[in-house]
Amino acid sequence: MDRRRSSLLLILLALLLAAACLIVMLTSRSSLQSLELPSSIETEHYTIELSSPSKTHQALAYSEFELNITGSDEQQIELLKPVITLEMLHMDCGTVSAELLSSSTTRYSAQAAPLMKGVWVATATFQLANTDSDTITLHYQFEVI
Repeated sequence: MDRRRSSLLLILLALLLAAACLIVMLTSRSSLQSLELPSSIETEHYTIELSSPSKTHQALAYSEFELNITGSDEQQIELLKPVITLEMLHMDCGTVSAELLSSSTTRYSAQAAPLMKGVWVATATFQLANTDSDTITLHYQFEVI
C-alpha cells in the first residue's frame, strides 16, 4: 500500500512540475513577442538605426552590425561609449559584447559571433555627445543558422 501511494505521489509531483514548466514557457514567449524592440531612433534632425549587412548569421562566425546616422549634414552626431551586445532569446547565458567603432562620421560598426543556432537580439547602447540625454538602446533581432 505504501509503495502504491509513493508511486502516485511521484506521478502527481511530475505532472505538477510539467504543468509549471509549460506555464512558464508560454508566459515567457508571449511576453517576448509582445515586447517592442526598437531598431531606430528618429528626431527632427537625424535618424540612428541599428542593422546588419550580413546576409546570413552563422553560429561561431562573425557577423557585422552597424549603427547608421542619417539626417542633417550641418549637425554632426557623435556617439559616446557605443557597445553592442548579442543575446540569445530564451537563454540565460551566452552573451557576446563588442565595441562599436566609428568608420566614418555617420557609421559605427562592430563584428561579433553568436555562439549557437537560434533567435538572437543585438542590442546597441550609447549616449549622444553634447547632450544631457540618457543612454539610448536599440535592438536588432536575427536568426542564427
